[in-house]
Amino acid sequence: ILLVLGSFLPRVFFRKYADLGALVGSDAYLRALQADGTFMIAVPMVLIGLAAVIAGPMLFPDETDYPVLTPLPISRAMLFGAKLIAVLAIVSMAIIAVNLVATFWFPIAVSGRKAQHPMLARVIARGIGATAGSFFMCVAVVAIQGLTIVAVPAAWQRITSVVAQGAIFVGLLLSLPVISRLPGMDVTGATMTSAPLVYLPPSL
Repeated sequence: ILLVLGSFLPRVFFRKYADLGALVGSDAYLRALQADGTFMIAVPMVLIGLAAVIAGPMLFPDETDYPVLTPLPISRAMLFGAKLIAVLAIVSMAIIAVNLVATFWFPIAVSGRKAQHPMLARVIARGIGATAGSFFMCVAVVAIQGLTIVAVPAAWQRITSVVAQGAIFVGLLLSLPVISRLPGMDVTGATMTSAPLVYLPPSL
């Protein structure tokens, strides 16, 4: 599903940038490229954030893990490390699936005589920006869940974890209307320093 989504999103830009390439001047093209570049970074971040909300709790041992694994010669560091590797593998595959196709499709979709950088440079920049943003979102979501567990007494950890997980999930869903309007926004140096763009990663 993520691979299909990653290939579908850039396809909608082919006709748009064909029309922009036919216009006189490059101002409209560059403004649209900034807005769409931000959009194509923000969408994978939200998708990975939603995946991290689901996979994040698996990183932290619960009351089921202790009675099952305590009799075994397994240290806490080994248990946490095994869970970390498992969650990292799941999230990494999701990040690759979301960004792999779009990393190539989006630079191709916005190509034209008005493109300011070579194709290879745009592919590399797009891949680094989207992947770094996705990993940042994953780490941020897991960190918030971990802090809520550490900061409360053991008796409240389960309910606090569920509340934090639900709050993050709802917050990410509420960000979708803002992100969906990014292609129509005027993304400039001035608007990137004001809400809501100031809370999103800089476009490439």
